[in-house]
Amino acid sequence: MALPGRLFCDTSFFYACFDQHDVNHEPAKQLSEDAATVGVALYVTWDIISETLTLLRYRRSYREALIFLAEVKPHLHIVNYGETVSGGTAVTTNFLSAMRYHL
Repeated sequence: MALPGRLFCDTSFFYACFDQHDVNHEPAKQLSEDAATVGVALYVTWDIISETLTLLRYRRSYREALIFLAEVKPHLHIVNYGETVSGGTAVTTNFLSAMRYHL
């Protein structure tokens, strides 16, 4: 399968790469190896990095969280986004407006 030049990765992908018992470990490992071989750029947000560190720390080990931080994170492209996406006023206002119909 030909890979695109860029991939957006989520926490479940990174976790599966580390946990050999995860149901998606083998596909995640293969994708990771293939991406590295052909030079695919991996994109994430700070939220995904933080969530991955937390999940690895609590479900795997502090050591594996540090490995992610030291060996994986430096190769990631971090997507920055504005306040309206990251939980800013617009998101809160939209959520509260939607909740009025459910109360």
